[in-house]
Amino acid sequence: MKNDATVIGLISLAHGMSHFYQLLLAPLFPFIREELGVSYAALGFLVALFYTLSALFQPVAGFVVDRYGARSVLLGGIACFVAGTALMGFSTSYATLALGAALAGLGNSVFHPADFAIMNARVSPQRLGYAFSFHGVVGYLGYAVAPVFSVAIAVSYGWHAALLAGAGLGLALFLLLLLNSR
Repeated sequence: MKNDATVIGLISLAHGMSHFYQLLLAPLFPFIREELGVSYAALGFLVALFYTLSALFQPVAGFVVDRYGARSVLLGGIACFVAGTALMGFSTSYATLALGAALAGLGNSVFHPADFAIMNARVSPQRLGYAFSFHGVVGYLGYAVAPVFSVAIAVSYGWHAALLAGAGLGLALFLLLLLNSR
């Protein structure tokens, strides 16, 4: 039971962060547009790039999970998210934002294949329904928290700080999972 709760909690937290990252950038568009002088259409392309790469590479991530294991793939995805978000946070050009969005989209592709593989392997069969339900709910909580988080920080400290703070949360998640990876 205790191991089930730990696995469900950690994997659900990772899933929540995946959804958090999916909505971290878009609320910052007014700040970015003003500073970089790019159109909303160009900024919308960043989101399209993120989701396109995420969708295209999710099946690939599933094959990689089957071949090499879910733990390393999940940690690699989180590392891509952190690196992509940090790159966007440090960016001073649209091209760097696009590169960061692409890297983050690649990172996002691993979550469902890795999360489901870990939960199926490590959670007791009688708790799998609860595990998948909790996993989904925490994902939606990530959607809810991201815009509040990013806009609150951007209003006070700027959009760069909001993205860097998001990268910092991802780094904390990476370390938490690494330390609890057994």
